[in-house]
Amino acid sequence: MNNSYQHFILTRFNIKLWSKDKNGQSTQTEEWLKQRFDLFETYCLPSIQKQTQKNFKWIVLFDADTPAFYKEKIAKYQKECKHLEPRFVSAENGRYFVRIFKENIVQEVKEGDILITTYLDNDDALRNDYVEEIQRLAATTYNKTFIVFKYGLQYFVQLNIATRIPYRNNHFISFVEKCTSSSAIKTVVGYGSHINVGSYKGTDVLRIEDKQKPMWIEVIHDTNMDNDVKMTFDTCLITDQNMLAQEYGISVMLSKHSRRVYLTHFLVRALSEVVRHVRLRFTGRKWN
Repeated sequence: MNNSYQHFILTRFNIKLWSKDKNGQSTQTEEWLKQRFDLFETYCLPSIQKQTQKNFKWIVLFDADTPAFYKEKIAKYQKECKHLEPRFVSAENGRYFVRIFKENIVQEVKEGDILITTYLDNDDALRNDYVEEIQRLAATTYNKTFIVFKYGLQYFVQLNIATRIPYRNNHFISFVEKCTSSSAIKTVVGYGSHINVGSYKGTDVLRIEDKQKPMWIEVIHDTNMDNDVKMTFDTCLITDQNMLAQEYGISVMLSKHSRRVYLTHFLVRALSEVVRHVRLRFTGRKWN
């Protein structure tokens, strides 16, 4: 990739934004923090380490009050993954993550650079050639273009199965822009919710709809902030037990009983999720 391109993956870890998860449980406990680090180590971190294109930087925002034990883990991650650039954010500044990401990026780019920013949740994963594909596509796009891969996987930790799903405005998005000045830089998180990609004035969207190459994994577990089963007529069960290891760098072998689990426990969970969303439509979501 040409040196005029600068690519940053942006991740929020445990900065203080939400006090409860999707089940109403506290996110400010030792148990929650331990599980977050376990998820990060199992899914997110290895998927970044296995990227085929190494020309990028990964800015991860951590809470400044993260216990010393976990700060030692972060230091270990940084040694194992040279792309990782941890930043520690005070509790009162957590809400200003958009500005913090931008301030860090501005220090490393210059006028005329093509800036690519990719958003990634700390418990999710990218296909091993995601960065390579984004950089290839960036060379074909116009200034201020979102790149969205429509197809990805949902991996269900408790069930140990995965499904391929279409998700038109998913959160595994990238944004390409030309650096005309530091103040003009927006980044992938600078416009607002991924749900509204396609409606932001002055931007374009490049959507890739390749069913045979799902480019991301949304990991579904008990402490997600809001994510759960997405069922459409295009949802497809993954039967290749080695797919997560071979294509995402994740050391997990899918259940050999995937079909049975899918037709029983999974469908029950999908129905429960429908009921949860109907309830939330009437009661509203309480984040605090």
